[in-house]
Amino acid sequence: TYQIVRMDAPHSALSRLERNTDFNVVKPLESHLENNEKLKQEVDKRRRRLEELRSASQQMELCAQRELDKEDPRYKMAEQEYETSRKQFDEADRCIFEWLYTLELHRGDI
Repeated sequence: TYQIVRMDAPHSALSRLERNTDFNVVKPLESHLENNEKLKQEVDKRRRRLEELRSASQQMELCAQRELDKEDPRYKMAEQEYETSRKQFDEADRCIFEWLYTLELHRGDI
C-alpha cells in the first residue's frame, strides 16, 4: 500500500490523479485563458480598424460634399485609403467572427 500513495511511484493513485488533473483541468484552463487573451487582442484590433474605416469614410464624405472630381488627387487618395481600411476591417472582422462562432459552438464544453 505504500507504493499506491507515494508521489514518486509512477502508477500510484496520487501520481495518476496529478496527471489527470493536469490533463483534464489545468491545461484546458490555461488554453482557455490564452485564447481569451488572444480574443481580447483581436477585439481591440477590430476596434482600431473600425475607427480607421470610419475616418476614411468621413474623408470620402468630405470629398463628396466638396464635389471633387474623381480624377482629383485628393479624391483618389481618400478612395484608396477607404478601400485599404475596408479590406483591413473585413479581415479583422472575419477573424473575430470565427472566434465567436467557435466559442458559441463549444459553449457547453467551456
